Amino acid sequence: MIPDILAIAQKEWRELLRQDVDRKGLALRLALFAIAAVTLARTAGPDFGASWATVLLIPFLAAFAVLPVVTDTIAGERERQTLETLLASRIPDAALLLGKYLAHVAYGSALALAVLVVGLVVAWVRYASSPLFEVRPLVLFATIGLTPIAAGLIAAAGIHVSLRAPTTKHATQAMGLLFFAVAMVVVLLSQIELPPELADRLDAMTPREPTAGMVFLAVVQGAVLDAVLVGLALPRFRRSRLILD
Repeated sequence: MIPDILAIAQKEWRELLRQDVDRKGLALRLALFAIAAVTLARTAGPDFGASWATVLLIPFLAAFAVLPVVTDTIAGERERQTLETLLASRIPDAALLLGKYLAHVAYGSALALAVLVVGLVVAWVRYASSPLFEVRPLVLFATIGLTPIAAGLIAAAGIHVSLRAPTTKHATQAMGLLFFAVAMVVVLLSQIELPPELADRLDAMTPREPTAGMVFLAVVQGAVLDAVLVGLALPRFRRSRLILD
């Protein structure tokens, strides 16, 4: 089934790039991400390759890159009436879904990791002579490991939404609301004040610096979560159900 997955992923990847070119969005998207890379590098200064903020920013960019395109994966094909042609192939249902998922993960990860590379180059050119400039392998490992996890999380959620949406517009609106709701929950949770004793206890239990074991555990847990979300979409992604829809 792996060749089938890769074939669908390659097809989806070409369509993503073609859509960007047709809508003249590829150059704009690349320009925006290049500006983001330079801005992040200049703002972070010599700490760009050493700051744990990089581990938050780059995966967020990967998720943000996937968000506007993943809603088209099923709803768009249904709207363009190409879904029936795709389903008429002999490729297994699971391979179709996993190929689409893999293409979107690769798309978001590639853009975000390109920002990381550009940012590191800018930081190196600007601050190479500074004794404060440092690139920490653990930070890079965490960033590279969590970037496809973040892209996969949004890709899996987008596939769930796209499976149930009649049009791309409906899917995009639903994903926007979902993204906004999650952001609001995070903001609200960050505003909660814990009792002083509990806060002190948690502070004492929390390491001042993430360890390699913590990073590895976070990557594994993220991968498991992505796998669970994709697995939950498999029963819904059936030819009989999609054709009836």
